[in-house]
Amino acid sequence: LIRPLLKRRFTEPGVIVVDESGKFAVSLLSGHAGGANRFALEAAGYLGSGAVPVITTATDAMNRFSLDMFAEEFGLFIEDRENKVKTFNKASLRGEKFKIFMENGPGQDAAGSYIGKFSNAEDFSFTDEPDALKLNPSEKIIAVSARDDFKRFASLGTIAVLRPKRVVIGIGCNKNTDEREIEDFVLSVLEENNISPNAVRNIATIDIKAGEKGILEFGEKYAEFIDVFSKEEIHAFMDGAEKPEAGKPSLCVKHTGAYSVCEPCALLSAKNETGPLLITKSKKGNVTVAAAFAE
Repeated sequence: LIRPLLKRRFTEPGVIVVDESGKFAVSLLSGHAGGANRFALEAAGYLGSGAVPVITTATDAMNRFSLDMFAEEFGLFIEDRENKVKTFNKASLRGEKFKIFMENGPGQDAAGSYIGKFSNAEDFSFTDEPDALKLNPSEKIIAVSARDDFKRFASLGTIAVLRPKRVVIGIGCNKNTDEREIEDFVLSVLEENNISPNAVRNIATIDIKAGEKGILEFGEKYAEFIDVFSKEEIHAFMDGAEKPEAGKPSLCVKHTGAYSVCEPCALLSAKNETGPLLITKSKKGNVTVAAAFAE
């Protein structure tokens, strides 16, 4: 019955089997990525006293650190996910040493607290130095960073690059702007500022652009969701900012009614109202772009 659903690892649904008497909740498929292991524990609790959750994933069964669950805990994107998860989880089971470089991520305190609950917590250390990413055959390195130049490490078996999903892209555009124009410009701006597209969490724009086809198509490809804000929300946020001279409205005011779109929308969505912006307003053709780090 479930065979037609089995396409690729990390995209398959979590599947749990429960016997007729309610004694066992068995995590059958996609224990980590699909959440079956976690839900098997919950299902056993729902079934009542004596129900046993059956989990055979090696890292869970042995209470070992796993790269994919670490990424899920802190909202991190794993580059070359299938290979890295397989390699690093096996290394964890073998008792290999790990070094974690943190930048733009959850922070050493939060990460250390999470790792501390595992039986191999003593195998982990932290560093603030990018130079620590030099190859060392005696340890595995986990690099948590939004920096685009870290993509050069993606093919190295001893380094896993994880992207913190914290970048909010503020976008403004003219009516009926093609998605390709938006994509080309946003990606070029990210590259110029050494920010990986895989670190993008969401995009933000003004509400009158909520149905703009190009923005929606771009969001479908790169963002987890789209935030929209009214001109009133933008003006309240920009209270005290420099406004256009009376009688000389800017093109932005003329077409949207707002004094600005991409910068305030990025900061509003990021809930980072004090700034500073990660990327200040850039404009090319029909598109304006800015970016902020989400709190």
